[in-house]
Amino acid sequence: MKKFKIVILHGIGQQVQGYSKEFQEDLLKRIKKNTKEKFKLSFEEITYSDIIDNKVKTFTDRECKLNVSYEEMREMFNYYANDAIAYGVPSVKKNILKRISERDKPDKQVHTIYVAHSLGGIILFDYLTHFGIVPGSIFTLGSPLGLYLEYQSNKNKIKKITKKPLWINIIGQDDIIAKPLFDTKEVDMNYVAKIGVLGQRQTPFCHTAYFNSNDGNVIKPIAKRISMLIQKKFEIRKYKKYVKNLWNI
Repeated sequence: MKKFKIVILHGIGQQVQGYSKEFQEDLLKRIKKNTKEKFKLSFEEITYSDIIDNKVKTFTDRECKLNVSYEEMREMFNYYANDAIAYGVPSVKKNILKRISERDKPDKQVHTIYVAHSLGGIILFDYLTHFGIVPGSIFTLGSPLGLYLEYQSNKNKIKKITKKPLWINIIGQDDIIAKPLFDTKEVDMNYVAKIGVLGQRQTPFCHTAYFNSNDGNVIKPIAKRISMLIQKKFEIRKYKKYVKNLWNI
């Protein structure tokens, strides 16, 4: 029986255990709809908001009061900036990577798929390169990793984690934080899609809507990837064609 594990890493904000429950249930439902073959799938939802929040509290007093018309927009930027700055503190990064390593136990008999949103994409990159882990598949959602790497001296580390896995970077078409990854072939697909629920699309706030997007643009590619692996019918050409048709690109 094929075994799969999905490790979920969140982005900015105070995420509590269970934040991806709806995402997990929908994904499992779609996989079962795609294939009748037996498989074993486990989820490892990892949270680290508490580690970041302890450091963010030292930044919040510096935030300025804003005009009402821009308040929500600027609040989002400030929230993201504080989390990103906090993660840059060595002790914070060390503790987060340690927690992930304690929860995620690599198993050669299990195909591990990493789904990382926003800041989680940066954390995932640091985790995989730090511990030398080669994942089965990577899905980054609304990731600013491309920008992060422009200011890093370890760009070559990307080659260590892209020899084998399928890597898809999903970007909401109006997401002002996400960025295409690299100008090379390390990432299989850098595609822009409509992300979010009604009222969030075509606004910068679609950045927070990847896990609860109700149009399937995020979850369908992941479900299809797993379904094809279960059926032993995975072909990168056919898979890319499926995603292109899904996203009308």
